[in-house]
Amino acid sequence: MTDILTISSEGAQFADRLRDMLEDRGVAFGQDPMDDVGLIPAYVLAGASVTTDAHAHGDDVHVVSIAVRVADELTEPFYATLDQLLSGAEEAEIGEEHG
Repeated sequence: MTDILTISSEGAQFADRLRDMLEDRGVAFGQDPMDDVGLIPAYVLAGASVTTDAHAHGDDVHVVSIAVRVADELTEPFYATLDQLLSGAEEAEIGEEHG
C-alpha cells in the first residue's frame, strides 16, 4: 500500500503524483482542510482505502489523522480513474455555469 495523502492537525501531506494531478486540474487543495477532506469520496471511488486514527473522549471523537492509501497493484488504475472523475467534475461544473 502506498500513502497518497495524510491529513492531520499539522496539515495535509500529498504524494507528489497526486499533488501534480490536482494542480494540473486546478483543484483546490492543501489550504483548507475541508477541501482536502472533501476529495476523499473521489479517492475512494477511484480505488483508494481510507483509514482514520481517532479516539473518544466521552461522547466526543478526536480525529488524529486520516490516511488515504492505494494498493500497489492499483496505482496506475487509481490515477487513471481519478483523472476521469476529476475531468467529469470539471465538465459538470462548466455545464452548470452555462445551463
